[in-house]
Amino acid sequence: MGSYSGSKKNFCFALSIVCAISILMISAAAVSAQTFSPTGSMSISRLDATATLLLNGRVLVAGGNDGTGLTRGTAELYNQATGTFTATGSMAMARQFHTATLLTNGKVLMAGGISNNGNPSPPVTATAELYNPSTGTFTSTGSMSVSRLYHTATLLCSGRVLITGGDTTTASGVGTEASSSAEIYDPATGAFTPTGNMVNGRNNHTATLLPDCKVLIAGGSAPSAPGGPDNPVGLTAELYDPSTGTFTSTGSMTTGRWYHTATSLLDGRVLVAGGFSPQAPDTFTNTAEIYDPSSGSFTSAGNMVNERTRHIAALLANGQVLVAGGDAINSSSSDASLDQAELFDPSTNSFTETGSMTQARDQFVASRLNNGLVLVTGGYSQTSDLYTPATMPVAKIISPVNNSVVQNTVIISTTVSPKVQWINLYVDGNYITSSPPYNFPWDSTTVANGSHTISIEAFSSSSGSRTEVGSDSITVDVKNGTITSSPTITATRTPTPIPPTPTGTPTPIPPTPTVTPTPIPPTPTGTPTPASGPVTITSPSNGATVSGTVSIVTTKSSKVQWENIYIDGNYLASSPPTTFSWDSTTVSNGNHTISAKGFNSSRTVVGKASVTVNVQN
Repeated sequence: MGSYSGSKKNFCFALSIVCAISILMISAAAVSAQTFSPTGSMSISRLDATATLLLNGRVLVAGGNDGTGLTRGTAELYNQATGTFTATGSMAMARQFHTATLLTNGKVLMAGGISNNGNPSPPVTATAELYNPSTGTFTSTGSMSVSRLYHTATLLCSGRVLITGGDTTTASGVGTEASSSAEIYDPATGAFTPTGNMVNGRNNHTATLLPDCKVLIAGGSAPSAPGGPDNPVGLTAELYDPSTGTFTSTGSMTTGRWYHTATSLLDGRVLVAGGFSPQAPDTFTNTAEIYDPSSGSFTSAGNMVNERTRHIAALLANGQVLVAGGDAINSSSSDASLDQAELFDPSTNSFTETGSMTQARDQFVASRLNNGLVLVTGGYSQTSDLYTPATMPVAKIISPVNNSVVQNTVIISTTVSPKVQWINLYVDGNYITSSPPYNFPWDSTTVANGSHTISIEAFSSSSGSRTEVGSDSITVDVKNGTITSSPTITATRTPTPIPPTPTGTPTPIPPTPTVTPTPIPPTPTGTPTPASGPVTITSPSNGATVSGTVSIVTTKSSKVQWENIYIDGNYLASSPPTTFSWDSTTVSNGNHTISAKGFNSSRTVVGKASVTVNVQN
């Protein structure tokens, strides 16, 4: 590659939207006319940064170039409840063109990239680090086997991360070249290990997890020399099989492309759109195509309204795909940023225009939020917009998609409309947990291999009453110990937990309702885990001084099937388990009451306990 300056033409859009941000949704409900509206601004402009939806519903935006040629190591969090950004810890290294991957333990892996900072030939890094949302800090982890930028990082079904291709420093140490190498990051060890090489070296490609746990690698470029012509790699695609650690060719695209987007659809197919293309008259293409894993082939998906590259694409809860911004050729035959957006409808295989962003953007980032809206932020600006779809299901499972193969811990991510104040999550009808937040890690090793049903029930309330407003379900195929070379895990079934009876007031998603009841449990079934003694709060002790994250520990007798925990009368969580984490920074300093109520199978309160603590943060 050539030099990396702060100019627009030499910036590349390193797209690594973590597709497996899974979402549960239910019956369709009209919201408002599809439109973009301003929301909070970041502290600085960011080009080629990353945006990652965390398990707690916030969005981590990290690194990027500030538009003056300086790479930044700072990061900030977007809170969808308040519509604002706040600073969080900084990375150990300033990065742009890096990747950010949400792990099943809730941390985020940042890998590779460069630090421009005025250097005409900045070094490419092999380093990586982890962001911990519970502490708001970054810490170093193992380094990749080679330096990389313009690479991809994909969360596998096993919970490990596949890193592919990108530009790496040449053997001579001068300049970079497209790499065919790939490696695996294991969160359990914090180490990267090589896996099989791709069929083709490539950069600025896409990598998308498929329902069968394979990964689709599509397009990209592989310059024969810095600034030289690109070979036909942009037409090609290949599949990574984690069970063998190898790549094999699959069907080719009809249009060669790089700096494009690849978006998983709800039916498991993949929409590939736009990008640079040597086959396009202006080198920018408006073509799109769909990859079907069942046939291993690409077919035309019609043309976008606008040709574009370095744009974003986000799957909406209604199954459509929002495509927005990017670069295009203007009337003066020069490239210019776009403010225009459009929607792809899989049912008609067509694109239609939708509302425009409040300003033109390219080299920016986007994240679908749990409230169904899409956050777009950055580019040559620190401003942000929210996109509101014209229609949105009440609640929907986006990922994993129906009939997916799953392994180990699975992130079930959901979106809900404003009328929903909480959802209950079930596996095979057994209650697992309640929201908010709306992203759930589920340990699939607690069930036997085979077909299982993941379902949700969504609830709203009016003056304290409870109303189920919808439900959704998907079927998944649990295959632990069969997809990768990881040790086989013996699956065992745990007793069905008993959820709470609604009496408290949990924090809802925005907009904040005036009445927010405790999540609604299913009819109690199964045998609860017995415990000796009455309902008791064993920790913290009465009169204790607490700060930060507080561990609340309880015991219950055999006649108690579940407990609700409250802070000052406001619902916090339900058992099992009987150990609860409470963030005491959510209340003011001073005395506060922690209370517990125990319920039997008839939903009758059979025991109470409370302690007073002094919060001093």
